[in-house]
Amino acid sequence: MNWVKIKLTAFLRILWKNFLYRIVFRTSDKEGEYFRNQFGSIISPLEYKISWDKRLSQRASLLNEFLKPAAQSSSGIKLVRLGSTGDGGYFLPETFQDCDGAISGGISNNNDFEYDLAHNHIPVVQFDHSIIEPPIKDKLLYFQKRKLGDGGLSLNKTINVFEEITGKNLEKGILKLDIEGSEFDFISDAVVEDLFKFDIIVIELHFLGNIYQDFFWGMVEDSLYKIRQNHKPIVVTGNNSRSFVQIGGIPIYDIVEITFVRNSASVLFSDKNELITTQIETRAPLRIS
Repeated sequence: MNWVKIKLTAFLRILWKNFLYRIVFRTSDKEGEYFRNQFGSIISPLEYKISWDKRLSQRASLLNEFLKPAAQSSSGIKLVRLGSTGDGGYFLPETFQDCDGAISGGISNNNDFEYDLAHNHIPVVQFDHSIIEPPIKDKLLYFQKRKLGDGGLSLNKTINVFEEITGKNLEKGILKLDIEGSEFDFISDAVVEDLFKFDIIVIELHFLGNIYQDFFWGMVEDSLYKIRQNHKPIVVTGNNSRSFVQIGGIPIYDIVEITFVRNSASVLFSDKNELITTQIETRAPLRIS
């Protein structure tokens, strides 16, 4: 009896899959064959496969685990927002003022965040190979027209540059990375001991919709594993410049802004689910003066 039920179930699954494949999701024209999603929009066969591949759902689930903020702390320490009210602003615990320096990768035409750090007496070495000079200058803001990751400087080299320029040892640092996808190459090439020099790590993670690619996923997994050895996420926000991507049936943001702090830090954690659906503009009231 069980054998009959198994065979019948398998047969019905084949019929259902054939129905979806031939009638619901596929159409044909002179350009070839395409799939359609549940809204009737045309998608490629590769996009359809990525959306429902069970093997990829394990990757998406692990990614969410890497980025999931810990349980809420009873501490009174809260988050503040530094930098621009839109893109270019980041959440930090209010204890950021105890840090002894910062390394910032990627500023383009906006270094409001770095200026806010300098305004709080924290020296910052800014790295960006795509600009001639930063828009805002300050005696505690230093600039290097150099690339990070993907053929550029390593984390260890940037620490050496910081200490050479400022004359200070970096022991309670802030690391900010917004380097348009090179962050995974940069972090995966780093050693855990160098990451431990930072109390706070703020990263904009790009192209997470590409984790279906084995090589890229390897760098993502390695990078986040290294960070999570000594740091925990306290706030995760989806960048609303890009939409959700469905990987293995699990929706994820293609670009995510995330703040990590050392595991020993006691911080009042923010709720992930509330923040991840919040538009960037609505975070403006948290900006510090």
